[in-house]
Amino acid sequence: MCFIKTQDTDLNKIYLALCCLLIPLSLYATATVHCIWHAAYFDVIFVNNYGRSQIDYLYPPDIIARANVVMKLDSLFRTLRKEGKLEHFKRWLLMDDYMKNYSVDDGSFIIEGKKVYINLTDSVAINKALKKLWGIENVTISSNKRAGMWLFSLHVGLSETRLGARYFPHGGYIYERPDSTLLWLQCFPDPSAAHSWYQRETDGYYHQYTGLYLTRNNVLEAQRLLLIHRNLKTTIVSQYVTAAIIKKYAYQ
Repeated sequence: MCFIKTQDTDLNKIYLALCCLLIPLSLYATATVHCIWHAAYFDVIFVNNYGRSQIDYLYPPDIIARANVVMKLDSLFRTLRKEGKLEHFKRWLLMDDYMKNYSVDDGSFIIEGKKVYINLTDSVAINKALKKLWGIENVTISSNKRAGMWLFSLHVGLSETRLGARYFPHGGYIYERPDSTLLWLQCFPDPSAAHSWYQRETDGYYHQYTGLYLTRNNVLEAQRLLLIHRNLKTTIVSQYVTAAIIKKYAYQ
């Protein structure tokens, strides 16, 4: 512990008191993460709280597990809708909120109007919800199994080096993106995510992409907004979204 060299011992006491207050705050400071999915047949809000030292290794697997469930559910509903088997259809808002989860029993969920409070990693609860909310039986959804789906994205540019691709303009962080309401997934971690990622492709170059969009109309409008408000020229691509992309997209 360092003390201020002064004849006024009161200053040393004040300094010591401030240190005693600030050290515990720095140790126990937390970050609350909000993630919003706008899927084809339902919406999801995921809220969780992490210690500053935990968010790097706890948040990515949490968001990937929930993304897997979202993709599996949406794929299932899309198939059943095309076959004319999705009866009692209603657009629910699934709420996976760490505060409310304390009141939700394992293997269960709570319905409040159009909101359904449910832990998306609770496979028993998810499969009960399939029957109760959508009348679907004999289907098992698990957050532990990998999932993927085709979504639209915007290609920003390419580079021969990883570093070159990393620093391409990406449209801004979530709170400043003009296309934020069009995104399939919005995440508000601390620090904020850019909702872009880069990866090496089979051509040997590093390519950067920004945004994930559910429909062609959404990606077309996003392309227009990014050009107008960010002077960002992009190309529309189809992207098969996996856990690796979700991790880069939702938290960088």
